[in-house]
Amino acid sequence: MVGVAGRSKACHTCRQRRIRCGAEKPSCSNCLKSGRPCAGYHKAQVFIPSRYAKITNTGGITLDAPLSLSQCKSNKHNSYGHQTLPIATLSMSISARNATRDQFLANFIDRQLPSCILTSGHLNDHRKWLLRLPDVAVLTPAMEYAILALSTAAFDKDGALGGQSLKLYTRGLYELQKAIDDPKMRLDDQTLAACVLLGMFEFSECPGRTVSAYMRHYQGAMALLQLRGPKQHIGGLAHDVFQVLRMHTAFQGLGQGLASQLAKSAWMEGPWISKSKTMHDLLVDIFLQVPGLLSEVRAATSLQPRQSSLTTGLKTLSALLALNSQLNEWFESYQYTYPTIYWPQLSAASSSTDSEELGRLYPVSFHFPSYYVAETMILYWTVQTLIHASICSLSSRLPSSETKGITTFEGDNLPAKDNDDMSLADIQHIVETSDFMLWPETSARYICQSVEYFFQQEFRGIGAGVVLSPILVVKACLSRSARDFSREIAWIDETIGRIQYNGAGLAACV
Repeated sequence: MVGVAGRSKACHTCRQRRIRCGAEKPSCSNCLKSGRPCAGYHKAQVFIPSRYAKITNTGGITLDAPLSLSQCKSNKHNSYGHQTLPIATLSMSISARNATRDQFLANFIDRQLPSCILTSGHLNDHRKWLLRLPDVAVLTPAMEYAILALSTAAFDKDGALGGQSLKLYTRGLYELQKAIDDPKMRLDDQTLAACVLLGMFEFSECPGRTVSAYMRHYQGAMALLQLRGPKQHIGGLAHDVFQVLRMHTAFQGLGQGLASQLAKSAWMEGPWISKSKTMHDLLVDIFLQVPGLLSEVRAATSLQPRQSSLTTGLKTLSALLALNSQLNEWFESYQYTYPTIYWPQLSAASSSTDSEELGRLYPVSFHFPSYYVAETMILYWTVQTLIHASICSLSSRLPSSETKGITTFEGDNLPAKDNDDMSLADIQHIVETSDFMLWPETSARYICQSVEYFFQQEFRGIGAGVVLSPILVVKACLSRSARDFSREIAWIDETIGRIQYNGAGLAACV
C-alpha cells in the first residue's frame, strides 16, 4: 500500500477482520460486498503534554510524562513495595473559594428557610428573596461578606470558627460603605440587599448588645429605598427586598409614632404595576396605615378637652373604625382560602406562671395548616390588637359630658354605608356594642396562644424571629391597660428570653 511504512491505510472494519482493504472512500469495496458497515478511516488523535517532568529516580513513577521503554524495563527489577506514586499536579491552581462560598450560602438558606417551610408550597414575598441569592451570577463584595457573616455565625456559637463571623461582618460593613460611596453601585439591587443582610446579622447576633446598630441598618436601607424610588422595585430581587422593608417599616413605625413614607400611594401601588397583590400584601397595606393613626391618637389624647381637640379625636376615632372595617373585610375574604385556618390543641409547653391555684395561663395553643398561614394570622391579630386598643383608649377619653357642644360629626373616613352625619353618642354606641372593650382577651390572647407553634424545632430560628415583634406589641398594650395583666406580662418576658435563646439576639436589648 502507498504511504508511510508501518502505517496501515485500511478502514477500521478491515483492520479488525485482518484482511486487505481496497481503501475506497467513503466505504471500501470489501465492506460493501460483505454487507458490513464500513467504520471509515478516521483515526483518533492523542494529545501529549509538552511539559515533561525530569525523572531523576528510576524507581519512582510520575504521572507528568509517559514512561520510556528503558524505564519500563528497569522498573521490572524494582520492588513494588518501594515504588512512590506522586499525585499528578496541574499547571494552574484551582481556587475552592467559590465552591466554599456556595456551601455557606446553601447552609444559610437552609437555616433561614428550613425544608419543612419550603415543602408547604407557599411563602410570603418577604421570605422569597433568599431563594434568589443562588441565582445571582456574580455577588458583590458587600453581599458576599454579608452572606458569609450570617452563615458562619451558627458555627461560631459552637466554637468551630473562633469568632470569624464578626470579622466577616466588619469586612461586610467596609464593603457596603465602599458600594454606597460609588455612584454606580449605590443604586444596585445587591447594595440594598447587603444592607438588609447586615441588619439580619444584628438581629440574630447583636454583637454590640444594643438596638442602635440594627436601627442604623434599617434607616440606611430606607434611605437607599427612597433614593431608588418606587419604579426600581417592580420585580426580581429588588421587589422582594422591598417587601422585607415593608414589614420592618410597619413595626418600626409603631415605636417612632410617625406615618411611614411607604404608606403613600406611590409606594402602595408603584411596585405592583406588573403584578397583583396577594392577601398578605393587602394586610400589610392596612398595617402601614396604623402608625399614622396612632400618632393622631396620642395627639388627640394629649390636648385639653376643647371643641377643637374633641373634633380631632372624633375624626381619628372614625378613621380607626373605618380601618377596622377594612380589616374585617380582609378577614372575611382570607378565611375562605383554606378549609380551616387554625385550630386549638392542648398545649405541651410549660411556664413559670403556671400554678396549682391559678392553673395554666394558656392551656390551649393554636396550630395552623402551614407556616405561611401562621405568619399571616399572627400579623392579622397584631393589627387587630393595635386598632382595638386605640379605639378603646380614644373612646374612653371622649366622654359625652364634655362634648355637649358637638351635636354631629361628619365621618368622611367611614365606609359609604356609615358616611352620614354621626353624633358622638352614635360612635360610642358602635364602640360599646362591639368587642373593642374585650381586646385583651381576644386578639392579644390569640397571639400568645400561637407562640408555641412557632417554637417548633423544625422551624429553627425563623419561627422565634417572627413572634418577637407581635409579642412586644401585646406587652406594650397590656402595660397601658387599666386592668392587671402582670401574670401575662411575666409570661411574655419569659417568652422573650426563649426567643433570644432560639437565635434572636436582639431580643435581649428590647
